[in-house]
Amino acid sequence: MTTILKKKIFPGRALRAVALLAAVLAAAGTARAAGVSPPRQSGRRTNLVPATWSYISDAQGYRWDLNNRGMVNDGTSDCFDGGLVLNVNGQQFNGNTCQMTPDGSEYYLESLMASAKVERIVLVDKTDCVARYVEFIENTGTSTGTYTLQVFSCLGGSSQNCVSDMGRASPTSLDKKEGGIVAVQYPNGGRPSVLFAVAHPKTRKKPDVSVDGNRRNYSTTYTLKLRPGEKAAVMHLVAQRRFTSPTPTAKELAAEYKLLYSKKWLKTVPAKYRRYLANWTRSGIYGPDSSAFWSMPEELGISQETTDILAVGETSRLHGKASCSKLTVTGRFGATEIPFEDVAAVTGLRYSGRKGSVYLRNGELLRGEIAAGDLAFTMQTGVTIAVSMKGLDRLVLHGDKKDGKPAEGAAALLETYDGNRLLVKPDGCDAFSFLTAWGAYTARIDEMESLKPTESEPLGFMLRLKDGTSMFGFLDAPGFKLQTVRFGQVQFGSGEIRRLAFISESGSLKEDPAEIVRPHLILAGENVIVGDIDLPVMDFVLSGEVVPVPPNQVRSMVNAGVNAEGGGLDMNVLFTVELWGGGLLNGSMRENRLPVRVGQQVWRIPVNDILEVRVPSPAVPDNLRDKIAQMIRELGHPEWEVREAATTGLLELGALARMQLDEARKHTTDPEVRRRAERLLEEIKE
Repeated sequence: MTTILKKKIFPGRALRAVALLAAVLAAAGTARAAGVSPPRQSGRRTNLVPATWSYISDAQGYRWDLNNRGMVNDGTSDCFDGGLVLNVNGQQFNGNTCQMTPDGSEYYLESLMASAKVERIVLVDKTDCVARYVEFIENTGTSTGTYTLQVFSCLGGSSQNCVSDMGRASPTSLDKKEGGIVAVQYPNGGRPSVLFAVAHPKTRKKPDVSVDGNRRNYSTTYTLKLRPGEKAAVMHLVAQRRFTSPTPTAKELAAEYKLLYSKKWLKTVPAKYRRYLANWTRSGIYGPDSSAFWSMPEELGISQETTDILAVGETSRLHGKASCSKLTVTGRFGATEIPFEDVAAVTGLRYSGRKGSVYLRNGELLRGEIAAGDLAFTMQTGVTIAVSMKGLDRLVLHGDKKDGKPAEGAAALLETYDGNRLLVKPDGCDAFSFLTAWGAYTARIDEMESLKPTESEPLGFMLRLKDGTSMFGFLDAPGFKLQTVRFGQVQFGSGEIRRLAFISESGSLKEDPAEIVRPHLILAGENVIVGDIDLPVMDFVLSGEVVPVPPNQVRSMVNAGVNAEGGGLDMNVLFTVELWGGGLLNGSMRENRLPVRVGQQVWRIPVNDILEVRVPSPAVPDNLRDKIAQMIRELGHPEWEVREAATTGLLELGALARMQLDEARKHTTDPEVRRRAERLLEEIKE
């Protein structure tokens, strides 16, 4: 970096800042000459001091008395007897390393636990009177592990009422549009009510919530499955409030939770943790998810602010405004000129070695030779610094409404192994040929959800489709032509493709097999195959007898382990089969391979690989459909005995009658039929 002073006279403070910057650059240059790379920003705040523990009072007078576990001891007027206690796999978190920001508003607690590094970041926002928690966990073991994070709160006394954030009484779980629960105290009592926001309401999969019978103990449980080295984080918030009634109205709750679900809380989470949040996005699941956009400047360890930031090394930061007359990147795909207002960040040779990088606001990342005409940085003091790409470390531009918005017509973001990220259009792309252990699959761009590499053995790719299919395998072609937004059609070798994440359908990923609506198989290796079993009947052997079962009558079929009485290697797997019409059987399959129609092909899957088969909706034969229709009509019969007999008969059929009952509920003009249909639908379990 060449320093040119645009003013001959400037304040002494500015002079010292420039002198300090020059000294840092000289030291970094010496280190590089010696073959030592300058340190990179980790993403965690560096201005932390050792934590001290004293209570915090917010703007409404609520008290937050934290300790080295990140828990609230008593809160306001004995609100808690230990609130927000974190347990990981049954072991209580205790901050072995405790730091805080100099103003004491945010705490960083860290502990090494069994096969995990756990960090807890607690922010007390005095203005909005909310405590924001981030629980971060990294699998430090050598094998995939399941981590149960329980956040437990004991109140100072039993709450008078418990409702969801939408006012639903005594919730035992969170419904589709809910994300929190409220422990409501009497308005004139000493203790305030407590609002818990445990997930964003638009997140698909919610944590488990539990409230004891006395409404004093509240817990939230997050289950995370992580491969070695994999990381994940969850965010939750808590507020102390006073209501005018022991049964707050939906309007009162909506007003309070509007604040708790505000986007501002995501912005308060440090960049190091934000990218791993699993429970605060529309498509959030427990476990890191492919997102359409990777962190842009945040992966450089710097969060965007209202000003531009010129960074050098671990700690040096200058705030001001950057300017550039013309920015051109020449790399693997040719040369392209980029308007400077479309740039989110730039790294120079001091940071990234032989090539620079340009992060675009639309999610793209281009690496190559960067020509930046008249690149300069004007500090807030008025001093202007001319910047060269050779001396530049990192330049992060201010946040903008363009950030995270792809170009019109883009369908996916492609990341290559050399670090480029390009937006891809849906048309003009080759289909992806993918090879699995059970057969080949040709995936069109319009049916794909994501393609990402595995992070542990065996090395390969996980391909996810929009219908819920998730399969491990390998790209089975030397290369693919993809239609990029910036460079037109480009030929990519299969060894160049690192990741493909889709944008247009962001949030539709069916990571949880319970949400898949079509018949599907859960196989070894975390594979999920959506498809129909291509047999008229499946033969099960029970005590030497063969029992034929039509596949469409199977509700679930679970691998129960080895059957010691099996007649051969392929018959040793015992399955527990639940039928839609009622009934349960335990037996081995007569077939040693199960034909499954996957797309246009039939894969023959060894029964030993099958962990579970699920058929979410039953197939109802025509004669039974007619019988159900007759019983539904009889729900409105003039005679009470007939109505009761029809109700009992439909209840016995259970899920087989659900679809027709739902149709009757929606379209009947008979109030008695509607009332009984609604009651039956409530009683029929999913």
